Order: sequence, then structure tokens, then C-alpha cells
Amino acid sequence: MAKQVVIKELSEAKSLAQPLIREQHAHLVGARILYLVTNQPMKRQGRVIAGKAAKNAPLLRFLSSFKDAELPSVMGGYDFILTFSDREWYDAKPEMKAALVDHELAHCIQKVKFNKKTGEDEYTWSLAAHDVEEFYGVIERHGLHWRGDVKYLADVVARQLGLPGVAGTASADEMRAAG
Repeated sequence: MAKQVVIKELSEAKSLAQPLIREQHAHLVGARILYLVTNQPMKRQGRVIAGKAAKNAPLLRFLSSFKDAELPSVMGGYDFILTFSDREWYDAKPEMKAALVDHELAHCIQKVKFNKKTGEDEYTWSLAAHDVEEFYGVIERHGLHWRGDVKYLADVVARQLGLPGVAGTASADEMRAAG
């Protein structure tokens, strides 16, 4: 018999997210985010993942609007859903839970596009990829200097360890703008 899937709201994650949104993710102040925990195994490429962020398509926004509104609407409902693995969540220490929530919130971004017809900016929700994606073997073979994002990561790690950084690296904002 198959294991029953359990998905439920995770108020602890929401509580951890509120100060993070105010202090680090101000663009999400008006976002509607649902925080969930599940016993479904979450894996990507065979690796266990502790959480994932999803931007809701119009259908899910409409369906999730039933919870709060008398008149459901595509404009209602949740903008994002953050889902956490119950095994990873409940085994984590409080500081790791905060880091995990911060990580998933970092995926949730707001894009601005100028509408030529109206002459106004339009804001849409989107998901951001990770700042750095690289293989350990490539770094071992080619070093930290071959890509700006890897070089910047090395500088961040060096500062964390109290070591001299890699000279000439851009700031995180400059790295995001270039990528």
C-alpha cells in the first residue's frame, strides 16, 4: 500500500519569514505566500532537497482564492507557494530553518516591465535561479577565477572565514545585474 501524502500549512515558516521579508526581501511585502510542509520526498537529480519555491499560475491563484474571498478571482489567491520537506524541516535547528526560509524567499522576485501602451510600469512575480551554479570538479580543475560568480562566491566564503578575499570581485548586486 502506498504511503499517504500529507501536506499541511506550516505556520512556523510563515513566522520566520515575516522578519526576513521586512529586512531582506522588501519586494515581497505585498506578496501572498503560502507555506507548506509535506511528507512527500522532494528530490532533484537524485539529491534530497529541503524546500522549493513555486510561483502560482493563474489557475492555482484562482483555486487558492477560495480560502479568503467571497468572490474567487485570478487576482486573489497566493502568488507563491513555499513547500518544505517534513523530514528536513523537523530535523533542522532553528537557525537552519531560518536559512532555509530565507533561501526559498530569495527565489521569489518581482520583475518590472514598461508597458508602452499605458506608459506605466507593470509588476509581475517570477522565480529567480541560484546566483551560482557550478560543478565541484570544474572548480577543482579550473580554479575560482574563471567565472565572475564563482569568484564572488569565493570572496564571500573568504570573508566568512576571516581570510583575505579574491581581489577585484564585483558586489552581489553587480553579479545579479550581469547575470
